[in-house]
Amino acid sequence: MKKIVLAVGLAGMACAATPAMAAVPQLNVTCADGIEVHADEGGPVYIDGEEAQLEVFNDDYSEASLDGTTISIAINTDGTAGVSYTGPGGANGICSPAAGDQAASTGSAKILFFNAECPGGISVHADEGGPVYLNGKEAEFTSYSESYFEAKEGEVTVSVMSMADGTLDISYTGPGRANGICKLQ
Repeated sequence: MKKIVLAVGLAGMACAATPAMAAVPQLNVTCADGIEVHADEGGPVYIDGEEAQLEVFNDDYSEASLDGTTISIAINTDGTAGVSYTGPGGANGICSPAAGDQAASTGSAKILFFNAECPGGISVHADEGGPVYLNGKEAEFTSYSESYFEAKEGEVTVSVMSMADGTLDISYTGPGRANGICKLQ
């Protein structure tokens, strides 16, 4: 009897010691400060080509950290990944699918009506179904998934992620590596 209890206990400890990686999908994204992120399904996660420390919180959320940069990976209800980052000096933002990545050719994001203000005096307005305007000028729109799109006008790119609870996460990148989180009005 003691052998069975010991075997079950050791098996349980082995499972607990094995890092869970279900929350990590295959992805290739670029973040605002030019940070390149790559992950294979189940991990590992690489930040600028170096393997990052991965922490899986549950099946829908994980974080990868390296040298003061943390990449947050959240799985949306539609199965797409929402990826954001926090870096040194308070840098933060939403990461976008890398150029040429398969995700860039799929999905059709639903544009909701919203108004937002971004740091640096950047105003964003979207009509339901589009178009999107940055500082009053119609922006070029690119849909990457059902829940994520970008609007670009000049050197400013606004990234919009529709979260599972219906809220919007909006960030921007601009000239000189400017970036930040936009506030809904």
